[in-house]
Amino acid sequence: MKLLITREELLERTPLGGNIDNDKITPHILTAQDIHVQNILGTKLYDDIVLQVEDGSIAGDNLLLWEKYIKPVLCHYAASDFYLFHAYTIANGGVYRHQSENSFTPDLSEVQVLHDEQKNKAVHYRSMIVDFLCHYSYKYPAYTEYQEAGLYPDRGIADNQWTF
Repeated sequence: MKLLITREELLERTPLGGNIDNDKITPHILTAQDIHVQNILGTKLYDDIVLQVEDGSIAGDNLLLWEKYIKPVLCHYAASDFYLFHAYTIANGGVYRHQSENSFTPDLSEVQVLHDEQKNKAVHYRSMIVDFLCHYSYKYPAYTEYQEAGLYPDRGIADNQWTF
């Protein structure tokens, strides 16, 4: 599946540092895209956008939606998910927690604050997408039509908060 944002776009829009490996951040982008963005757009519009991004044909109203609304929300959802897992590696021998020799690893409550800040930004951008799509739904028929076996767009603003 094609990523709807690049690693560079994620780093530009969030406080994540530039030395994060692609293989560490890509799963969080894909998950945020598949869960959060698809939930906002509904399966049909989501699939249309992904296909157009993959084949380079995205233009017009879909380009506006992708550039102005999808990218910001996806960046912040991906960052919020990444914060919760970036200190860990899962390998054959188990789950490992990384700790640098010359720095301190924040405790879970500090990481939760970082996660919450990114999640709050994502929820803000989510409300912007929903408002935009509801106002201009005539430009996006895939947003309002029957979704067959897919997800219908979630037009609500509230988002589940993770707590630890």
